[in-house]
Amino acid sequence: MSIERTAIIVLDPQNDFFTPQGKLYNAMESVLTKYQIVANMNKVLEAGRNAGATIILVPLSFEAGCPEAGSEPYGIMKPIAESKSFIRGTWGAELAESLSTSADDIIIAKNHISGFEGTDLEAQLRDKNIDTVVLCGGLTDVCVETTMRQAYDKRFNVFTITDATATVDLDKHEQTVGQNYQLFSKPLSAQEFIQMFDKWAGKAA
Repeated sequence: MSIERTAIIVLDPQNDFFTPQGKLYNAMESVLTKYQIVANMNKVLEAGRNAGATIILVPLSFEAGCPEAGSEPYGIMKPIAESKSFIRGTWGAELAESLSTSADDIIIAKNHISGFEGTDLEAQLRDKNIDTVVLCGGLTDVCVETTMRQAYDKRFNVFTITDATATVDLDKHEQTVGQNYQLFSKPLSAQEFIQMFDKWAGKAA
């Protein structure tokens, strides 16, 4: 493993999730507060960026009326469509004001659950010879977990940052992290990730 072949991927890093005025922030607040999610995401991003890792932001967005969810939305897409969240051109769909971003970060837009579905994420990772992906963002049990499972199936070396992901229910977050993440990734806290990166940097020096 090397820093140069590592990508930090942030799913749905937008105002509607991670900024207090966002439409779904209140639903996620128990997780965001308990685990200091935004602060930990920023620590991970800054550590990765400073070390030379590739940073990829994968925002979720829809046309007005959310036609991407179908004529009769169901499952996780239903509450998103009903709340009119992540509508393109609105403040809620913009990158979160609280998030550490850089003009050098790669942005790959999506309009469904997985970061791989209907995007060129895999192609960009392969083109850059990335073999290790580090996942954080939202939602713990939806976009992050789906992307994690697919990355695992595509034979990437997968890490998930347990205190840099959030969802709309604290129990669901903790159950997902405790039960599922270890099946399809190597779960780490933000601090453990930073320590790991420091070791990689030391080996490369």
